[in-house]
Amino acid sequence: MGKQAVSMPAQSQEVGKFNKPSHRRSSGESPSMLLNRNLIILFAAQSLALSCAPAAVLMGGLVGALLAPSSAWITFPVAASIIGTAAATVPAALLMRRFGRRAGFIGSALLGCIAALIAAAAIFIASFWLFSLGLFLIGVTITFVLQYRFAAAESVPVDQAGPAISSLMFSGIIAAWLGPEIAQHGAEIFGLPAYTGSFIGIALLLALATLVLLGFENTEIETVSHAAETASLKQLFTPPLALAILGGITAFSVMSLVMTATPVELHHGRGHSLDKTSWVIQSHIIAMYLPSLISGRLITRFGARTVMTLGLLIFAISVAIALSGVTYQHFWVALVALGIAWNFLFIGSTTLLTENAPAGARFRIQAVNEFAVFGTQALAALGSGWIVSELGWYALQWLAVPFLVTTAVMLLYQRLFQGPVTPR
Repeated sequence: MGKQAVSMPAQSQEVGKFNKPSHRRSSGESPSMLLNRNLIILFAAQSLALSCAPAAVLMGGLVGALLAPSSAWITFPVAASIIGTAAATVPAALLMRRFGRRAGFIGSALLGCIAALIAAAAIFIASFWLFSLGLFLIGVTITFVLQYRFAAAESVPVDQAGPAISSLMFSGIIAAWLGPEIAQHGAEIFGLPAYTGSFIGIALLLALATLVLLGFENTEIETVSHAAETASLKQLFTPPLALAILGGITAFSVMSLVMTATPVELHHGRGHSLDKTSWVIQSHIIAMYLPSLISGRLITRFGARTVMTLGLLIFAISVAIALSGVTYQHFWVALVALGIAWNFLFIGSTTLLTENAPAGARFRIQAVNEFAVFGTQALAALGSGWIVSELGWYALQWLAVPFLVTTAVMLLYQRLFQGPVTPR
């Protein structure tokens, strides 16, 4: 496949001594055809590949209950997938720096396909540890899928990064429905052990994603200066980049902390039915991705930091609702607000990161960002069950407050004393 060329204009703006990318299509290409082509391919591929995440969470616990050597290990396969996502963040960015996004995306989708088949084989032979390995590798695949958003930003002019990222994130609604749907329909097929077919179905979705990604084109970003390539991370991390990373950490940590604990509190702690509990989680997932219809436009009009501020305000509203009562309605409204808040803060943070990362160092910065965001998210998800069981629902909500306050203080400081962020 050909490569989409993106180069620096001769009179690009600078902050410090590092140049930022300004995207430009290669000669002879239609802008709408070329730019939209990558976005369409990424949207379709993410709809398929990201579906393995909710499916793995849904089926991982069920299979764990069947295969685990003791009740203490039931959730280990799901934890293994989260650990896999966090552990692969830096290697994924560095591999794509070396071999390109296209090779990384296609290779990871193939790995996910193999991982799902390993999980299916593990169920067939009743091997708990082999099943956990399969889910760990699925987690590794998810790491690459989560970096589709950077490829989307690189495929459009820099001032369109926000809309590109938000349009891609909308595919999460499809993935949230498709993965569990395929997994549930495949749970009992061909006389195989329960849930074997679920992971065969996941493997087929990832195989389709691999085929879709064959049409993806790498985006070459050239810089007029190679200073960013040799600079230390300390030199690269400007205040806007620090804010972007902190915003991503807050968005994912608070969301995972509360979302992971909600089924435990609702179903086991409050005695609500599994159907009611599932509806709260489904509503939350829809709320995470549906605002993508407008979040990109809001970023274009008002800027990434304004949208991040809106996300923080809605996070605070979610916490306030959760602290005000424990009726079913309180849980539902708080989780919907949590999803909307995550969307605005995470997409705003990702846009701010792409706007301020020097082209020559973008993979290194993205590696640090992904490790910080998803490593912290993994800790939050793993600890939330213990926190809500031992300390209670209200204590869990108060633990979110330091994240929100710290991000709000940094955001306010930059707005008051450092002026607007100008893409370099």
